[in-house]
Amino acid sequence: MRKVLLLALVMSLLVVALGAIKISYMTFSAVPNHEETLREIAKAFEAQNQGIRVNLIFVPWSDYFLKLSTMFAGGTPPDRVRDQL
Repeated sequence: MRKVLLLALVMSLLVVALGAIKISYMTFSAVPNHEETLREIAKAFEAQNQGIRVNLIFVPWSDYFLKLSTMFAGGTPPDRVRDQL
C-alpha cells in the first residue's frame, strides 16, 4: 500500500512539474454531430483524468490520409488516429 501511495505522489509531482499531459486524437467526421459527441467524450475523459488534456484534430475525409502522412513524415504524428475505412 505504501508503494502505491508513493507512486501516486511521484506521478502527481511529475504532472505538476511538467504541466498537463497532452494527447492528440485525429479523426474525420462521418456524421453531423460526430464532432460534438467527441468533444463531450474528451471533456468527460479530462474530468476523470486530471492533468491530461485531449487535443481533438478534425480533418475532412478527403484530406485525412494526406494530412496523416504529412504529420508522420514531419515527425509530429497524432498520438491516436481513427483508422476505420
